[in-house]
Amino acid sequence: MVEDLTFLRPPTWEWIVPNSPGRKAQMRIFDKDKSKSADAMFYWYPSENKQSNPDDCLKRWQAQFRDKEKILVTIERSTFGKFKVTYGQMEGVYKGFGKEALSLSDYALLGVVVQCDKGSVMVRMTGPKEIVHKMTKSFKKMIEDALKEE
Repeated sequence: MVEDLTFLRPPTWEWIVPNSPGRKAQMRIFDKDKSKSADAMFYWYPSENKQSNPDDCLKRWQAQFRDKEKILVTIERSTFGKFKVTYGQMEGVYKGFGKEALSLSDYALLGVVVQCDKGSVMVRMTGPKEIVHKMTKSFKKMIEDALKEE
């Protein structure tokens, strides 16, 4: 559960202990032979926190990639019941945002910002693009199923 939403883990994804105090939940998604993985991270920001703004979130996600002019970015906005939903997908050379910059080629990020009256739930999956692309349908189903329960 993140705030009032319950996310059901897709069958092949594994719950892991979040490695950051700001994360409400975290899952790991492995490729077929478990040699590569992507992570899905869940966050909650109250509406008064500027990080709950979808456009600011999309900028933060884009800043995690090198060569901004070479990043492939797709943004999709919709309404699902009482929720405003913004999906962002990007791929390129991933650098992360920690103290030690990475340089991971062929990476992708698929994220969603779900806005409600009290704030925003953000979920982002980051990893090798073949895993992220393969899990896009499962990711979106997990999000939409959580919104249906509300």
